[in-house]
Amino acid sequence: MRSTLFNLLAVCSFTASTISAQETPNINLNPPEKVKKIDVCEVSVLGGFIAQSNQFVSIADYSKLAPNSKLLQTDLSGYSKNNGYGGNASGMFSVLMGMRFGKKDMSSYRNNPIFRLGFAYMNSTSLSSGYNQSTTKRYDTLYSYQTGTEVYVDSITTRNYNVTYSTQQIRLDLSLIYRTDGKARWCFYSGIGANVGVSLNAYTDVSYSNYPTIGTSNQNYNSSGSSFSSYPPFYNYSSSNYYYPSGASQTETFKNKNNTAFSAYIPLGIDFRLGRKRDFWKRTHLFCEFRPGINSIHIPELGTYNSAFFQGNLGFKINWENM
Repeated sequence: MRSTLFNLLAVCSFTASTISAQETPNINLNPPEKVKKIDVCEVSVLGGFIAQSNQFVSIADYSKLAPNSKLLQTDLSGYSKNNGYGGNASGMFSVLMGMRFGKKDMSSYRNNPIFRLGFAYMNSTSLSSGYNQSTTKRYDTLYSYQTGTEVYVDSITTRNYNVTYSTQQIRLDLSLIYRTDGKARWCFYSGIGANVGVSLNAYTDVSYSNYPTIGTSNQNYNSSGSSFSSYPPFYNYSSSNYYYPSGASQTETFKNKNNTAFSAYIPLGIDFRLGRKRDFWKRTHLFCEFRPGINSIHIPELGTYNSAFFQGNLGFKINWENM
């Protein structure tokens, strides 16, 4: 009897364990690790140039930037001025850190977008104007004993006044880019970006130059005052200016208050991965990036000025995403 009861209990226990094993789902004892919400995946170093338009302002405005300038006290009412906008190009340098975002379930990272954050250093000439005046005086008269031709030699004095407002700036640079396959050999990207910063050094330069030139006029006359349609062979009249005496120049520099600036731009880039096999070269990239945009600078002495700019960069990048 006891043997029969023991066997019955053993059968029941085995049956219960079998049913429990069939109903219990498989449990993965080593689930995949979740990724971070934000992961630093690349570092870029780039340098290039920035070209932007210069705004023309009045002498009264420049006098606020250089109130102690002796050169700006000159009466420039009879001078010609550079109307409208001019342009300038200056250098820039930037270091950016790239970050990627995790998916909602945190199982892996998204391919797009890539958020870049860093700093930029640049030189900039925001305001530039020029004034010039030329005066002509009779210096001498040359005679040809063979033809009776008279050639007038004139003294032409050109005076130039140039004023520029320049800054050295450091800015916080950030952008959000969308790219094609980042693991491919060639990659193209675009997006939107902005930077904001302050000047480390703001100054105004006022320069003056006075260079006289002695030369012949383009028209030649004989003793009776009649002009010739062609030049005699004894003198090369196509080269009218033949003597340049030494001139004079002077420059004044004035330090200004630090300014603030903001830029918005569209990054347009081409990225090339150097290697296919070795990890180091697979993670090393060369790229070219262009940035058309709008720049706004607030000058404490004057106000806010806006201008269009174009930036061109060459750089290299180290990317440690899984290849």
